[in-house]
Amino acid sequence: MNDNFLNSANAPYVAELFYKYSQEPNSVDSSWRNFFNSLNEDDLSVLGDFGGPEWKKRPSNIIDEISFDKTIRPAPHINIESFKSSTLDSIRALRLIRAYRVNGHLIANLDPLNISKKDYHLELDYKSYGLNDNDLNKEIFIDGSLGLEKAPLKEIIKILKETYSSSIGVEFLHIQSPEQKQWVQERIEEVRNKTIFTPEGKKAIYHRLVESELFEQYLDKKFLGTKRYGIEGGESMIPGIEQIVKQACIAGVENIFIGTAHRGRLTLLSTVLGMPYKSILSKFQGYLNDPNEVLGSGDVKYHLGVSSDREFEGKKIHISLVPNPSHLEAVDPVVMGKVRAKQTQL
Repeated sequence: MNDNFLNSANAPYVAELFYKYSQEPNSVDSSWRNFFNSLNEDDLSVLGDFGGPEWKKRPSNIIDEISFDKTIRPAPHINIESFKSSTLDSIRALRLIRAYRVNGHLIANLDPLNISKKDYHLELDYKSYGLNDNDLNKEIFIDGSLGLEKAPLKEIIKILKETYSSSIGVEFLHIQSPEQKQWVQERIEEVRNKTIFTPEGKKAIYHRLVESELFEQYLDKKFLGTKRYGIEGGESMIPGIEQIVKQACIAGVENIFIGTAHRGRLTLLSTVLGMPYKSILSKFQGYLNDPNEVLGSGDVKYHLGVSSDREFEGKKIHISLVPNPSHLEAVDPVVMGKVRAKQTQL
């Protein structure tokens, strides 16, 4: 017989036991009453979430089909002590999962130079929850968490590290909206916080990165010493914004307004908004394509704004990059105002 006596079929039994206990302790058998009494507050909180937390309840037909006497009894073939041991293992594993959801980002590998080592946090150590090395190969019921009914502890830890403590950190449980929390959790846990790119997608990202880098190198050599606020170190911003614009367009968004800082602005103009290189370079050379482009005394190239239309999968989207003053934060209310005006107009 499998040492793990707890599974999706009898988890509702434990949930109902705990519910009865919380309402009236004497309604459950004394052995279970002693078991619940031995649990701390964090353990009880996890146990109360069997079947899903309050903000993410999963339907259960099993619990509705069971009728309970005043004193609830398990199925006769189940060893009660082993059943309790399996329940305790599940509670400990679920507490570990919750800890990673809350604090996993604290040991995420966010330093590309590997100067700062953050690979340990007390609350992310499975031994902090009463588990030990002998439990690593033990299959533990985790009630659908991480998309699994049950898994060996070492596999649970591996998935948690990949999802919450790899090269991307996610901090989301402070969010007040249950729907938003569920949305974030589902999307990062379903793919273990990794994006699978198609070969075509990788080529598109590579093309944008090379295009951005070569443009910056050209400006640096051709207009040496000219103030331009290059994108060096932030090149990945370009394919990122490109993907946001593309997905927004496919989803039906018709207008995007962007307010951005000076750094990387010229590259953003040339790539995402498609402003011709000729128009950008003419500004460096002091030429005007249009008399109306007179910027006025003291204005500079990296204040430029422009609008353009892009097309993705047969749909069009209008993008406006708002002109920026030297006081960068002043552009934020301008962007918000333009968006509000557009919403009113529509």
